Amino acid sequence: MALTYRRLVRAFAGSLAIGVGSRLLALAMAILVGRQLEPAGYGVFNYALGMGILTGQAATLGLPILQTRLIPQFLHESDWSRLKGLLTSSVWIVGGASLIVGAGLALFARFGGLSPELKAGLLLSGLITPVIALRTLRRQQLIAVGRPQEALAVDEVLPPLAVCIGTLILGFNGAAEPILAIVFGSLVGVALGTWRFSRAIPSETREAKSHLALGEWLRASFSMQVGALARQMLNRIDILMLAPIAGAAATGLYSAAFRITYLLTFVPVLLNTILSREFSAAYAEGNWSHLRRLYLGGLALAAIVVGPMVLIMVMGSDQLATLVFGDAYDGSGPLLQILAVSQGLQAMSIVSTALVTMTDRHHGYAVVNLAAIAVNIVLNLTFIPQYGAIAAAWAAVASSAIILVAQTGLATRRLATRPQSTA
Repeated sequence: MALTYRRLVRAFAGSLAIGVGSRLLALAMAILVGRQLEPAGYGVFNYALGMGILTGQAATLGLPILQTRLIPQFLHESDWSRLKGLLTSSVWIVGGASLIVGAGLALFARFGGLSPELKAGLLLSGLITPVIALRTLRRQQLIAVGRPQEALAVDEVLPPLAVCIGTLILGFNGAAEPILAIVFGSLVGVALGTWRFSRAIPSETREAKSHLALGEWLRASFSMQVGALARQMLNRIDILMLAPIAGAAATGLYSAAFRITYLLTFVPVLLNTILSREFSAAYAEGNWSHLRRLYLGGLALAAIVVGPMVLIMVMGSDQLATLVFGDAYDGSGPLLQILAVSQGLQAMSIVSTALVTMTDRHHGYAVVNLAAIAVNIVLNLTFIPQYGAIAAAWAAVASSAIILVAQTGLATRRLATRPQSTA
């Protein structure tokens, strides 16, 4: 047990360094792009990126999350045939589905009769969708084989790094250039991730005869996908709804405040990256007491970090917004105050998300997130036309509170009930 915790501490320390760097890179990307494009252009950029991330996640059909659940199990059981079948089928399904979705977005943008801003945003989101899907798959596979640092590098370091380098060297005149830089960085990440993951898989897998259980795997991934997609929608729906209702400038101001609050999630996301595999392994081994200790420790660490950061953002919102993005974003201060609370609530629910999804409680996870997204959409449609971005921020608080309370309840009940089977 002592060796296990030492391994977790080493994994967290290594991931912390990369995670901090990735969050700083993401913030640097947001600042550089936001300052060059100003609110309207920045709104188009974030609309395209948000839509691309959402559709890229949707096109995976939940298979990346399933990797984190099944790869440790197949490795533990030395089931090389099913492992090979899972890996092979996942690449083809995710790649094919994401290309189809991306092409559909491009066609809708071309013939949908949209405004110029929305048309540009959808075209760019169609371009980025396939690389987001493949990048997500490689990230989860690297996590599943115990390489969380490399997973973070592939998914969260290389894309923003490409944007930062492109901005500093070339400069950007519109939303298309930073999106193309993200595509380039993502392709490099996918290539490196593929190489590193192939080296982590035992040679017996390559020599085994592939065994497919697509029906079983897709049924298992469906609930995971519904919940994960609802969570992604909660993170993006405000921006996606603001753009057509309130315009690109309001979307840009909201995006700037949201990007600052993104820093609140860095420790919980790192914990999720590490703990997902540990939860899955402990569940497969039936080590229920270890599962409980991991969960409570993760919650405590998340609370210690997130609480003070929320307080700082709420108290210094006006100064932070203009200091980070410039005077053009002086309207982001009130939004930052509200979104800091929302993101803080979401950050505290991330550890519960990992526990629930890795211990076969996908249905409850999906129901909770669907309920939260329904509340968010109704509130946005009702109040954004009159109150604009402020209404979207308060809707985010309401949905984040629902998720935190409900998923904490799911996790608590799960820990109180031993599983009937860990197979």
